[in-house]
Amino acid sequence: MTTETISILKTTASTQQNEHSFVLGYYAAGDGGGGDFYWDNTSDQGNNDGTIISVAGQGRWKRLVTGGSINVKWFGAKGDGVYNDTDAIAKAAKIIEDNDGGTLIFPGGTYLVGGQLSGQPGIYLAPKPIVSIANCKGNVSIIAEGCKIKFVSGLKFGTFDPATGAPYFPPLPFHISSYRADIGSFIDLENNSNVSVSGFTIDGNIQQQIIGGAWGDAGYQCRHIGVRCLGNVSVEISDVVAENFGLDGVYLAQNVGFSETGNHTSSILDNVTCQYAGRNGLSIVGGTHLTARCSKFNHTGNGIIPTSAPGAGVDIEPEEQYIGEVVFNNCEFINNERVGLLALAHATNIKIENCLFWAINGLAAECHSDRLHFADCTIYGSVSLSPYTEIKEVSNFLKFTRCHFEDRKHPVYGGNQSGKPMLTNNGCLIDACTFKYTNSNMIANNTTMAINVNLSYITDSFLIFSDNNRPDGSAILQLFKTKFSRFTVINDLPAQPVNGYYISDNGNNTLEDYCEGDSTIISTTAGNNIFWQSVSGKKTSLYKSGNLSLSEKSVTLSANYTCTDMGHEKVFIDASGATRVVTLPAARVLNTGYCKTIKKIDSTGNAVTINCFSGDVIPELAAATVSLLGTGDLITLQVVSNGAWRIVGSMIKAGTSPDSALSAGTSYSQTQVQGILNELRDLKLKLRTARILS
Repeated sequence: MTTETISILKTTASTQQNEHSFVLGYYAAGDGGGGDFYWDNTSDQGNNDGTIISVAGQGRWKRLVTGGSINVKWFGAKGDGVYNDTDAIAKAAKIIEDNDGGTLIFPGGTYLVGGQLSGQPGIYLAPKPIVSIANCKGNVSIIAEGCKIKFVSGLKFGTFDPATGAPYFPPLPFHISSYRADIGSFIDLENNSNVSVSGFTIDGNIQQQIIGGAWGDAGYQCRHIGVRCLGNVSVEISDVVAENFGLDGVYLAQNVGFSETGNHTSSILDNVTCQYAGRNGLSIVGGTHLTARCSKFNHTGNGIIPTSAPGAGVDIEPEEQYIGEVVFNNCEFINNERVGLLALAHATNIKIENCLFWAINGLAAECHSDRLHFADCTIYGSVSLSPYTEIKEVSNFLKFTRCHFEDRKHPVYGGNQSGKPMLTNNGCLIDACTFKYTNSNMIANNTTMAINVNLSYITDSFLIFSDNNRPDGSAILQLFKTKFSRFTVINDLPAQPVNGYYISDNGNNTLEDYCEGDSTIISTTAGNNIFWQSVSGKKTSLYKSGNLSLSEKSVTLSANYTCTDMGHEKVFIDASGATRVVTLPAARVLNTGYCKTIKKIDSTGNAVTINCFSGDVIPELAAATVSLLGTGDLITLQVVSNGAWRIVGSMIKAGTSPDSALSAGTSYSQTQVQGILNELRDLKLKLRTARILS
């Protein structure tokens, strides 16, 4: 037989076992809630308004279900953007849980959800469950077919006086649960084996809720989450947007006590957008093998509700749980109020690959975890590293590989990063990275450096200045027990009397240990100097002139430099054609055997003057060898260490080339400089392989 609607079916009993009825719709024909039913004479199962329809007396209509798929419209969900579908969706989700798994389907439409229950123990207002599924051993899939979920307006969130219902604003911390109002989660998955969620746009609609006072340690730590996953073995979330939530867009956690030993979980986020959350776009509280691909974690703390700590695009924060083996690939972290990515201690083995960070007012990233690796990322803004004061194992250092740092303002959101270094604090490995300052957003000064890192290693990297308003006396690097190799500083400023950039040793006694391996290259334009300086006045100073306000016709080694192993060799290119002067001030103390010879390499034949003052403790220097090697218009200071020449650094002035095969006036680009360095390293490797070079 054929029945018009479910309500009519409820009034129609049958006397024939297995009689079939085709229902045209739930409320009306063609609304998606109909289907095939058969009559079970003996059943007295409870009515669920979807798959079991009761009538007066014994016997039930039972829906014919194939493949384990459950449609929310079978239970009365309308998806019309007007009707609150919470109860209907909750009934459909309960069937999945009762069946120990299955597929929950949301046809296209806009589903309004959300509700609160008073009189519940221990809480002022408890959330009504919507999609709540737990303890399934079979696969659970929740699929949207092009639909939108939106929380209804007028729900309470935060702290309220339970006697009057009025917003209550306590001093924090505040943890009295009888004052707390939760809106809840749209999807809540706990302790299942394998779950997947796909295709949803979920709007928490925090803008239209009733906001009370803060609750918790800081901010609003009440539940309002798009997708919440706790204790599941495998989670996959794809093609989902979670926006405008008071707490988190997506929350991933394991149960308290989850450890690395004997536990293996998996979580995958693919094309997920979490934006305008109050606390975090994505919270990772526990688990292993978490991967996010092609996802966006933006605008946390930039909605209607005040930001709750930590205010991150992504927060990786173990809370009595283990977090490890985390990968973010091709993701973005933009305009988050406090930090784009926060990785706290005890999370480990985290890889950030091909990602974009764009800080507006907060930090791009704050990293306290061991074995965290940024590779091929673009970072606009400041990155703060672990504030450890002791040297950690190098294998645990945070790594940056082929990353680009820049102080660029966002074209839409602008921003202010003034006073923030691009990179600060301790324990990192920087390889093949570029740091570019344009002075459009970040300022380096005597206390805030472009890069301020301790206990670190820098290799094959560039620091580029490109602006017109750099103040004098700006520290571009401050280093403490930090070693670097093949580090290039490029001053791309137009000619102007800016003479204050320096690389500082932070007053420690290990500057002679900074350089390892091949050369450091410093490139400047005419009228601009970059030089080495010691805060304590007891280390290396290499200037392009003795007085930085004067012309660049001389090279001065500071009188305060005390050498145990000089470890530095500088090459200067000067197009002026003037006589070059190398000056060693009085009372220099250099240990014998380390700095024996200063060489002048100059194809023009200009003379080199070496000024030696009385009191210099370098007997060999008085008989220094001056050679004309004809390889370019250079002045070269070379250092002998352990009986062999050691090439460690160079300064390149725009307008000339150290390569005699190039015409006069040719200048190197950053790419060309890097290419030359790569070729030299390849040549060295070949010579060593052929045992020509030891």
